[in-house]
Amino acid sequence: MTAPVRRRQPGPFRPVRALALLALAGATLAACGGGPRDLTASARFSDVSDLAVGAPVQMADIAVGSVRSITLSGIDADVTMSIQSSARVPADVTASVETTTILGERIIQLTPGAGVNASSPLLADGARISHTVVVPDLEQLVKGGAQLFAPISASALASLVEAGGQGFGDQGADVHRLIDDLSAVSAGYATQTSSIQGLINALNQLGASTAPDAQANAEAVTNLARTTQILADQSSRFEDLLTALNNLSIQSRSILEGYLAQIGIQLTGLADATQAVATEQVDLANVLVYLKGHNKTISEAAVGRFVQILDDVIVCGVPNGGDNPSSATAACTPTAQSTGP
Repeated sequence: MTAPVRRRQPGPFRPVRALALLALAGATLAACGGGPRDLTASARFSDVSDLAVGAPVQMADIAVGSVRSITLSGIDADVTMSIQSSARVPADVTASVETTTILGERIIQLTPGAGVNASSPLLADGARISHTVVVPDLEQLVKGGAQLFAPISASALASLVEAGGQGFGDQGADVHRLIDDLSAVSAGYATQTSSIQGLINALNQLGASTAPDAQANAEAVTNLARTTQILADQSSRFEDLLTALNNLSIQSRSILEGYLAQIGIQLTGLADATQAVATEQVDLANVLVYLKGHNKTISEAAVGRFVQILDDVIVCGVPNGGDNPSSATAACTPTAQSTGP
């Protein structure tokens, strides 16, 4: 026997369940892109210190976003931030790298401009914040110290100072002398302010004068280093060369000393020959003068292939041996006519 099937009767409509379903659907649509999205902005800083990815981005000390990435751009740092659209950050804003406390982490603080109001334009997605500041650590330290001591009353601060004095114990005199020494040093520096300023200006002028030639000086130093390295590498070869030159000079001196007497004799003979030539230079000149007439006379006195040498050797060789100046072939002394070419 089959059991009868019971149908479930529809219950009453419950508005609470319907509202929950509507809220769930709205959250789903927001997650799918229906709600406001975070915008992206970037800023360039000269120094971000130990700022890390994920560091908070605050405005009026309230977190409105976080650091998405930090990249190097030349000598500066580009920081990309993710900022909540609901924060309504104005376009005229200054981004500064600060610390939360004296020992806290680095954050980016957004400070609206002086003339910003509720109707001012808002920061757009993908915008670059042009006004950036890097707050020095000393300024942060002073600011943190002021924030730290602000809630402390005067009596509590006095108790704190007294407790610190008790902590120094019997070292109070040494601390006092140290403070006096620091005061004296500070006073000494204060009296030399003009000298220190002049020294700094002189260093600045020195840097300005040497800066244009920095590249040339660097190249000169590089070339000098290369030359020194080459000389160091070739030092052994230079040493061998100098040794060979020294040996050559020693051998040349020994050879010169061995043949010095013969060289002296040859120079003396050369001097005598030169003196003889100088003494007989007139006769040599006459030979050159008579040579033309002699050649012409020989050519005229030639009969066949024979030359009559009687007049030249016997007649002219004997004084008054028969010189006939009227005959070109019998004249011992050539005339101006017979000396032509």
